[in-house]
Amino acid sequence: RNSLIEAGDRTNKTTNSLWNQLRKYLKHKSFFENKRIHEQIDEGLKLIFEHPEIDFTRLPALEVEDIIRINLICDRPLFSPPEQVKFKKQQLQEGQASGDNELLYEQFEINIPKLKENIRQLLRYQPQVSLQELIKVHPIEKGVAEVVAYLDIATKNGERHSVSTSEQEEIQICNSQTGQIFKVKIPKIIFS
Repeated sequence: RNSLIEAGDRTNKTTNSLWNQLRKYLKHKSFFENKRIHEQIDEGLKLIFEHPEIDFTRLPALEVEDIIRINLICDRPLFSPPEQVKFKKQQLQEGQASGDNELLYEQFEINIPKLKENIRQLLRYQPQVSLQELIKVHPIEKGVAEVVAYLDIATKNGERHSVSTSEQEEIQICNSQTGQIFKVKIPKIIFS
């Protein structure tokens, strides 16, 4: 019984200590907020006295609208219990798709090993090759995604290949479906 009283006493002391710390923290916080507000008021008054030619009452920035919002308890709607959804017990029937699924089958994949083989093939005959030279021999077939794949290959193997962000080169990509040619600026890529 004595140990329960001692434990309760310790708990009360700890709680009182925590309350005191919280009270000090809130007092400290409100002091600094009030100090900041007073500093801003002083700066505003200083601006008004420095510029007597300006009519500050006409400035739209100083108009105060809708700052005070009073939320009364009686304005809140009364509690209404949520409606319970009742499901009918019936056999589900298969529906008909209304959308077009063709876009799912038009997706393509970039063949990274083939792109690496294209690079190796040209490096057999010369020590270095730029992406622009590579594209002349092996044209881009799958658009910007293929260019990004070449960029990825160059950055992942940084000790052999280099990507110069300071220099840029312009390459042409042909859209295989429409035949339209696009110009794309990319960092200069050198494969070695």
